[in-house]
Amino acid sequence: MKPEQKSENQNNFGLMRLVFASLVIVSHAPEMLDGTSDREPLVRLFGTLSFGEFAVDCFFLISGYLVSSSYISDPSLRNFAVKRLLRIYPAFILAYLISILVIGPIAGSDLGGLDLEEWWMMVSRMLRLGYPVLPTVFPDQMTHFLNGAMWTISYEFRCYVIAAALGLIGAYRRPTIFVGYILAIVALNAAFITGQITDQMLDATRNHTFRNIFLDPVHMSRFLLVFACGTAFRLLDGKIPYRTDFAVFATIALAALMFVKPLAEPALCLFGGYLLFFCAFRTPLIAINDRYDFSYGTYLYGWPITALLIHYVPDIGLAQLTTSAFALALMAGALSWFGLENWAIRQKRRFTVKRTFRQTAASS
Repeated sequence: MKPEQKSENQNNFGLMRLVFASLVIVSHAPEMLDGTSDREPLVRLFGTLSFGEFAVDCFFLISGYLVSSSYISDPSLRNFAVKRLLRIYPAFILAYLISILVIGPIAGSDLGGLDLEEWWMMVSRMLRLGYPVLPTVFPDQMTHFLNGAMWTISYEFRCYVIAAALGLIGAYRRPTIFVGYILAIVALNAAFITGQITDQMLDATRNHTFRNIFLDPVHMSRFLLVFACGTAFRLLDGKIPYRTDFAVFATIALAALMFVKPLAEPALCLFGGYLLFFCAFRTPLIAINDRYDFSYGTYLYGWPITALLIHYVPDIGLAQLTTSAFALALMAGALSWFGLENWAIRQKRRFTVKRTFRQTAASS
């Protein structure tokens, strides 16, 4: 008998996303306060991944699962693109503009001194989902970024593009295609980890056009692997037994391998992925951040709020900084959701095409 588990609409993903957004703040706070990761909790414990890296990887695991599931249930490229664009862009653009126009002057940047080309570059970066950049921001702090958390969004969006491409070539229906893809990504990551791909070889990727499309190849290969692992868990739905004893084993294996730097991230993909989906589907439902998803806004505003707290309260302690930043970022996330994100998501009905019974049957 297959183990009973919740459906995709009955899960703890909402709560988990909010937890991971909070872990990013927990990770960034000591690094922004000290300029080092010496007081970062997970780094102190394992000496490998930070809570920020851990949480972002978990975000990508969840996205890999849910985004591939979205394509499988509705393999319309137009509908897929509309859903992804409406989920990512509106809140990102608002956070980007607030970072530039509101936080920038507070952080010490002179917007009046920017020329037309610099303004165009900022608009271009925004449309490409790049993080906001201004000269001379927070000069009194250890980190000099307007929003150092937004850089991952452009990688996630590119994973969406790859997910659509995999769907178009039938990788979700033909296991051999997807297995070949994931083996290629594993080999690429292994080449980076073992030094088979050297800095000299990477020099060819440092031109402007390549980086605009593929970003940093090391980070891109990492995120593609994590995202693909999330997709693999979706494709193996009903075949993976989510059992408590297996979850205990996965916990022990993950904890042991987290001490080994080259193996920490692969272990997180495999054993951490199992634990993540076990908690999502087999633990009691906790209806937090379920109907109203504050996690994206919390993630987008966590960094600038932390920076502003350090700016206005220079002698703030780490515990006070972390708790205050999370509380304020959660409020910002709620405002982002109720003020923009929820409205934007509802607009997909205007732009998506309803599938007929014949289309649905033909794609299944």
